[in-house]
Amino acid sequence: MGCGSAKIHTQEPEDKPELTKEQKATLVSTWQNLHADLERIGMLMFMGLFEHNPEVKDFFFGDQTMKTEELRYNEKLQEHGIRVMELVEKVVAMITESGEDNIDQLVLDLGKRHVGYDVHIPYIDLFGKQFVYAIKPALHTVWTPNVEESWTTLFKYVGYLMRSGYRSQLAHVKQKKES
Repeated sequence: MGCGSAKIHTQEPEDKPELTKEQKATLVSTWQNLHADLERIGMLMFMGLFEHNPEVKDFFFGDQTMKTEELRYNEKLQEHGIRVMELVEKVVAMITESGEDNIDQLVLDLGKRHVGYDVHIPYIDLFGKQFVYAIKPALHTVWTPNVEESWTTLFKYVGYLMRSGYRSQLAHVKQKKES
């Protein structure tokens, strides 16, 4: 289910964001502090997303007027929050284990699948900001500008790949329709 055109505007970066070795190490070390609380952090991310961007509620639920607090106990939303957190977990694990080529393919494929959900591309970039906001309290004892920059860069990287996969699949679908 989709909604009207997004009010949020993003501009495609010219180059794929890159993570430094230091940022990768920061992501891996701080992830250890987050791992035990995935469900809560996933829900905090969505609650912030809906509070700051109510038009996204319409995309997920077809009703922008729903109170954000009512959604806290929505089973589908809880499951989606966990899936997002599991994706982050896979990406962080792949940073050190299997390299960025595997991450690229995983996230490009995810972007391609989101064409079927009729996701509005600008919504993709909203998740990173809300994720950083949601994890900050859990990492308060180790939070630094470097930690914030590392997680922000990771989501710029993920967003770039998701948008690329989405656009690629959208072009493929349009080409098939025209054939």
